[in-house]
Amino acid sequence: MAKGITHISIWRVNGKRLEATTSQRASELHNRYGKPAYEGFRARFRRVGCKSLSRTFDTFEAAKAWLGKITKSAEDGERPIDATKMLRTVTIKMLLREHEDKRAKREFGYNNSTRYRINAIIRRIGDVSLFEARNPHFWTDYCDERRQSVSDDTVARELNLIQGAWEAAKTYDDLPIAVGKENPIRRGREQARLHLKHARERRLVAEEESRLLHAAAAYGQGKTAGLYVHVIVLLLETAIALSDLMRIRWSDVNLDEMEMTVPARRKGRRSEKQPPPRHLALSQLAVEGLESIRDALGGEEYVMGSLRAHTVSQAFHRITQHADIHDLRLHDLRHEGASRFFHRGLSIKEVSVYTGHRTLEMLGRYTHPSVAELRRRLEATEPPARPSSPV
Repeated sequence: MAKGITHISIWRVNGKRLEATTSQRASELHNRYGKPAYEGFRARFRRVGCKSLSRTFDTFEAAKAWLGKITKSAEDGERPIDATKMLRTVTIKMLLREHEDKRAKREFGYNNSTRYRINAIIRRIGDVSLFEARNPHFWTDYCDERRQSVSDDTVARELNLIQGAWEAAKTYDDLPIAVGKENPIRRGREQARLHLKHARERRLVAEEESRLLHAAAAYGQGKTAGLYVHVIVLLLETAIALSDLMRIRWSDVNLDEMEMTVPARRKGRRSEKQPPPRHLALSQLAVEGLESIRDALGGEEYVMGSLRAHTVSQAFHRITQHADIHDLRLHDLRHEGASRFFHRGLSIKEVSVYTGHRTLEMLGRYTHPSVAELRRRLEATEPPARPSSPV
């Protein structure tokens, strides 16, 4: 075995091999230091996430054969992963982008808000390595800093996104993150003690519905002139989400039979069972609303034509301003519609067909009976008076 080897004959970095002729390197060392350099072959293996390995050999073929064997074992997942080095090289930006491409875009609910939230997180802490982020105190400090400018609910949504990306990264082959069993984001948010608001219970009160419909009738121009009054009525009569309405085609609607099919929502996780499409019975008001929408938009492929969900939400916000109605969101119409279904006497199972909720807990968040409604139902079902007991 040659001694005094100070150069690299074969070097592999991140899967790329660099070969140097020993005689040339020896000549350079001799000219630089004025002393002879011993010829030999040192093979060094380096790859992100794996421990560095090196050995010396008498022949070039032996070094190359050893390096090929080590590389193959690493590609087969047999080489030990250096968790610390992996966490130092992967940033939160890389983690979120990988999660966005592999899973988030395929999940139901991915929209402009999700994309904006990811970009906002990257702008603030995108360059932080996962080695630093594995400390729960980092996320506690992140919560304390963010809650000074945004609500605790906004901070919770951001943490939910990062936490999901962290958990999903454990299953990625090209991003093998050794993060251990406990998720640091979960511990960090527990220590931050976020105060989350309760579920919204906003319902239309007094003359708000009348003012809302009058303002909607006067809103818009061209094809959308008076369009949103029919959209509002349709959402109230069906209690479906705006995202569901945007996916419905006219081929899913049968106005003669007063029926409408809501296509199944797509799921991003294979383990989740694909929900079936929902077949809804339409009221007369809902049918009239659909007919008016078809007349206004010209009967394109989709019920809402080429309109985007963001456009409809912005229009509704402006309509509430014109009607002088405060703290009313478009999604609150879904809560209102579900509560009215219960007021009409529909069962939990029947209402879930319209709303699409698969658990009673989720459906309960969308039903908000008023005290007056509960009192009327109690009076309507009040049992007969008991006969007076004999003295």
